[in-house]
Amino acid sequence: MCFVHEDVYEEQQELKEELEMVKQQQSSTKDLMIVSIEEDCAKSVPLTGGKGASLARLNHLSKIVMDGTEGSLERWIVPPALILTTVAYRIQIDAIGAVFTRKIAELKRQVYKSKAATAEVEHVCNEMVEWFAAQPLDSSIRRELSARMEAEFGADWSTTKRFAVRSS
Repeated sequence: MCFVHEDVYEEQQELKEELEMVKQQQSSTKDLMIVSIEEDCAKSVPLTGGKGASLARLNHLSKIVMDGTEGSLERWIVPPALILTTVAYRIQIDAIGAVFTRKIAELKRQVYKSKAATAEVEHVCNEMVEWFAAQPLDSSIRRELSARMEAEFGADWSTTKRFAVRSS
């Protein structure tokens, strides 16, 4: 049996409701695979994760016009960014299917082994990360990402620009 503090439960319910509201505002699931930090829905933690939502909020705050009076904040620049959302993650997980499920089960066995050494767990975790990173990106995500990159950064984005990639 698992006991969850009432405040934690309420917070989780609020996050679920927020994600449902964001989904209803979009015209299709495809619209939620990849979002710009400029979009309001990017500020949703259940959709974009903590890093993505924080970046979107920081971007929003950076655009608020400061009046320049003493003590006001200086405007800062947040570079343009796209976020692969939890929707894209779920699509990718569905695409790699049963192998992913087996690997997660193995990872759980190692982690929960009564006498598993930290080095063993770390090794299995690293193998999982390497395996996941080596999987081809689902074609629908790849197409949408390419289209969004072109719209955001221009047709020559893949040959003339450099990007920083952040992940959780």
